[in-house]
Amino acid sequence: MNKSRLLSMLVFIGLLVALFFLKENNSEVSTDESVSIGETSINRNHERIIYTKHAKCRMGCRFFSKKEVLEILKEGKINKRKSKPNDTPCPSYALEGRTSDGQLARMVFANCGHDEIKVITCIDLEADYSCDCY
Repeated sequence: MNKSRLLSMLVFIGLLVALFFLKENNSEVSTDESVSIGETSINRNHERIIYTKHAKCRMGCRFFSKKEVLEILKEGKINKRKSKPNDTPCPSYALEGRTSDGQLARMVFANCGHDEIKVITCIDLEADYSCDCY
């Protein structure tokens, strides 16, 4: 094997390794206790949860309980593409996971302070429910 072919193979392998590590560092989901996206973070150790009128409506028509909302808040994976860490006045984070009754859910939480989290909406990712939430 000549030197240029060997060098080309080494460069190619190096690029594959670099792409692997870049993909690992930019994964779309995280389950850390406190997760940062940009300069803000959501703390899963909540003191107070506030359910917006919209969230309560979506929970009702999509059959999510407060217990299931807490499950997703605690165990869900953050979907960085659906999260908006630069939202004002509160950064919002989309967390996804399976509830104890098997629903695949995305729930959006707003991190509005050190001890306050707002539930913005709840989505069943596998079923389409008709909801009249305005």
